[in-house]
Amino acid sequence: MNNNLKAFVCKIAYSPLGDKLVTWSGAKRIWTELHVKSQLKHLEADGINHFAKGSAPGSLADFKNALDRHWVSYSEYANQYRFYDKTEPEREEFVARLKMAYFYWRYAPGSAKAIFRNKPVFLKTFSPYVHRAWCFAPETSYEDFARLVSGQDCIIKPSDGKLGRGVRKYPRMKDPEQIVALYEKCVKDRALAEQCIESCSALKAFHPLSLNTVRVVTVSNRKKSAVFGSFLRTGVGDSVVDNAHAGGLFA
Repeated sequence: MNNNLKAFVCKIAYSPLGDKLVTWSGAKRIWTELHVKSQLKHLEADGINHFAKGSAPGSLADFKNALDRHWVSYSEYANQYRFYDKTEPEREEFVARLKMAYFYWRYAPGSAKAIFRNKPVFLKTFSPYVHRAWCFAPETSYEDFARLVSGQDCIIKPSDGKLGRGVRKYPRMKDPEQIVALYEKCVKDRALAEQCIESCSALKAFHPLSLNTVRVVTVSNRKKSAVFGSFLRTGVGDSVVDNAHAGGLFA
């Protein structure tokens, strides 16, 4: 499916009416179950590959059991949660990324996904709470883009990116030729430019190069909301992001 057709289908499916039709038809449930089955096969193949190298902790049989019961990836089994060293009751206290994704795919309304999957749309929707300058390069004139990147340090990121991939930090730019080159690249890549903001001194002390954040996990059924938990995220080394999949730490 080409990008234009995919964008059109998503726009229809993620509209309030489209979301109701998708939910009513059962398409969301069917798609989610098929996607989970595909992901489980991928996770199993990845785990088998690691055990074939001979240096993986635990055992392949135990990993397959944990994968079947808890949907854990090899990384979660061997590194993040160390399932190989935990009893079954202890394993029950963890939620694997795939199970989290299943909950999101299955129950999050499409109209919400349309906002959270697209960074420019998110920033526009929640503009009263976004206290930093930003622009979406394809919809911004060169003059406004140049004013932003020449006025302060900036973060450049893909508009539809995730897991901290493709995020770069650029010090305040003064060379017109460099600004033109960056603008043309951002327009081509459909990238965002955002004013750099810093953590408070207490959070910055953990890792000065990244914006260290606290994420609060909530769920709402439109009648009431609940907080599942919260965690601190920090970057490590020379990284400018705090995402775990980019090497960051969670606590």
